[in-house]
Amino acid sequence: MDKAHSATRPFWVIEIEEYLVLFLGIFSSVAAIEWVLDRVKSFLTGLVSDNKLSNKSIVPIEEALVAAVIFFLCKGLIMGLKIWKTRRYPGSYCYCFERKVNGEKRIVVGYFNLECLSDGSLSASGASFDWVDSQFRPFSIVRWSSEHVGTTEEQDKVKCYILYTVDTMDQDRREYTHGLLQFMASNDIGISGQAYRGHMQAVDPGKYHAADSPTYGERIGKRRADQHLEEYIAANAKLLLQKYHS
Repeated sequence: MDKAHSATRPFWVIEIEEYLVLFLGIFSSVAAIEWVLDRVKSFLTGLVSDNKLSNKSIVPIEEALVAAVIFFLCKGLIMGLKIWKTRRYPGSYCYCFERKVNGEKRIVVGYFNLECLSDGSLSASGASFDWVDSQFRPFSIVRWSSEHVGTTEEQDKVKCYILYTVDTMDQDRREYTHGLLQFMASNDIGISGQAYRGHMQAVDPGKYHAADSPTYGERIGKRRADQHLEEYIAANAKLLLQKYHS
């Protein structure tokens, strides 16, 4: 769960995070603490020479100031790291895959928004649409949501899993009510951002055949309203499908 951001963010961001962790380590080192201590001593010595402070007061004030500086530095850097890890959320994504209807393959295009809290917990919600005869069918909308978003990591490759449930009002438009969408970052050049390859699988018992297909997706950017995302999918579905079949 804590590494889900790695599967949904560009490679260069992941590399920067490694340097950020190194930066945090340097600041919390003994050398950094000694540097802060020297600055505090110099400041207090100046106050003593100006007769604004007595020698007896230096040690307790010095210790208190050093402790406060170190505390707020560490707290600020940790908060900064949390903000950095979640700065690209909430984010919007588009995707496409194939499903089967009476043995016939149907193309599905869709979008979802991925939410991430500062504690690392994730959730997703989105919608999919049928693409029939090279036409986007807005009235075929199937809404879905998920509170079960997680990851696995093998050989430095992070795969994100979204176990979703089709909304009750739209379940008559699908042969299944639960699906598993999985993806990982790929080297494809996306239309608007980072590209992903993965797999879509229906997970209802006895209905696995209803949807079992490779999946292609892309990051669109910061979260957009559902209406804007639907318009984006309608305008870019052909390009998205070209990437899917490439």
